Amino acid sequence: MANKEEIKILKFINKRYIEIILKKIEKTQNIEIKKYELKPISNKGDYYNSVMVRVIIDYVVDIKDHLNISLILKTGLDHVYDTSQFKDNGNTNLAEMSMYSEVLHKIHDLLRSVNDHTIICPEIYWQDKTTNSMIFEDLQERNYKCVNKRDRFDVEHTKLVLEKLAKYHAASVILKTKESNLYNGLSNGFLTRNNNVAHSFLKEQYDSLIDVVSGWSNYDYYVKKLRGIRDRFIERGTEAFDPDEDFNVLTHGDLWNNNMMFNYDNEGNPVDVIFVDFQRTTWTSPAVDFLNLIHTCIREEFRLKKQDELAQYYHNILWETLTHGFHYNGKVPSLHELQVMILQRSMHVLVSGLLLQPLFLLDEHIQSGMFLAVSTDEAGRKFRKIVYSKPDVIKSIRNLLPYLDTKGLLD
Repeated sequence: MANKEEIKILKFINKRYIEIILKKIEKTQNIEIKKYELKPISNKGDYYNSVMVRVIIDYVVDIKDHLNISLILKTGLDHVYDTSQFKDNGNTNLAEMSMYSEVLHKIHDLLRSVNDHTIICPEIYWQDKTTNSMIFEDLQERNYKCVNKRDRFDVEHTKLVLEKLAKYHAASVILKTKESNLYNGLSNGFLTRNNNVAHSFLKEQYDSLIDVVSGWSNYDYYVKKLRGIRDRFIERGTEAFDPDEDFNVLTHGDLWNNNMMFNYDNEGNPVDVIFVDFQRTTWTSPAVDFLNLIHTCIREEFRLKKQDELAQYYHNILWETLTHGFHYNGKVPSLHELQVMILQRSMHVLVSGLLLQPLFLLDEHIQSGMFLAVSTDEAGRKFRKIVYSKPDVIKSIRNLLPYLDTKGLLD
């Protein structure tokens, strides 16, 4: 996120700073900036861990070449706000910087080594460790865009994501065999045992869920069940993030609508997707990414109806990439084993579908953000009441509660 007020606070983004960026991109000292403009990249609340700014620059290289470029600058919330209350949330910007400096380029190299030119993430031009900032290409310049978060994904979009996700996961397994300690510092998953910020947020969301369901006729059965697991759902949710005994991947960790940008052909069909925001990666079961995607992004009419089919689609590409692409001889789960993984981690359906997705379905004009999401004061309670009053959210709750109950997840 970045609104106009936040941009004004980012004092380090000045002409001198932008000149340094351009010199690194153009690999020359002969840069003259004619003008530049800083623009908000999104609506407030679209991103919860970062401030993101679009930097549009008109400049001259080596006196003769007049150029224009649009860049994305991403930096931490601590440049704008007092974030001391979020210290347990982990330094997500540093985690992402590590992903770009140590991991993602190696993932691309491995895929190219088997003649697969899949691009997982945007190009990064510079990491500024003095401000914990990153400078990326602006994917909009290549006509990539997000799906409207309230519209959500159809099956075609979802399969495109799963294809790329399976290749990313497969390459991460191969990279682990080559550099066994590479992921040791990447344990920044959202629902970990030491992330008290996430725990507090989820409990507030959970209580708001109970409040809204309590007001419905003939839902006493579900209210009683939800209250019965209130003190245990966090621990059961964290278990879903524990590594699997047999097969793990480096997850993306935050696959929701705004972290995927699509490119389309002339007929409007999606032909490519690029993942952004690698702040929540961790070494664990692929079921975590799969369930997060299905239960925060896909349209309601496909969510449960297509889950098994989409798991099979993902598995086919994972299997093909590992066994035929990389000729990997280690453990690769069968489709049945993957489905068991997904079932074992189905508490993540409750977390993603009933506690996280309601935030993502908010109207664009409603002010959101991490501070409101974790607030326990009147403003926070009012915000969550709005969140759980939306028709799309109510429909999701009514669909998911019976599903969760038949899986034994409300016991």
